[in-house]
Amino acid sequence: LKRIGLGAGGIAYAKLVGDTLAKVSRGNAYPEEHERRVRSTIEETLSESIKRGSNSLNVLEVGIGSQWRVMQRGLYDQAITKLNQDGVTAMHLTGVDIKPPDD
Repeated sequence: LKRIGLGAGGIAYAKLVGDTLAKVSRGNAYPEEHERRVRSTIEETLSESIKRGSNSLNVLEVGIGSQWRVMQRGLYDQAITKLNQDGVTAMHLTGVDIKPPDD
């Protein structure tokens, strides 16, 4: 991103347009290394957020996306398996986004 005397708003707009174009060209595909990091981050975060003696967990995912990509691609599966092993019997996931899910 080149800075050509634009204000902060112009730079942010140019970055947003660049990010959007990258997403459009990539589609819904991400490199396996990225997916692995997401799986690992979800597992670590959920495991560390369990209160001692609790057998349920409430999760709020902000920016879940209109296609629930993280859930659809099974990126929560590894974390859910670990939670079950740690004695968690229920996980309630609430996803929010500006765009409603596709039908």
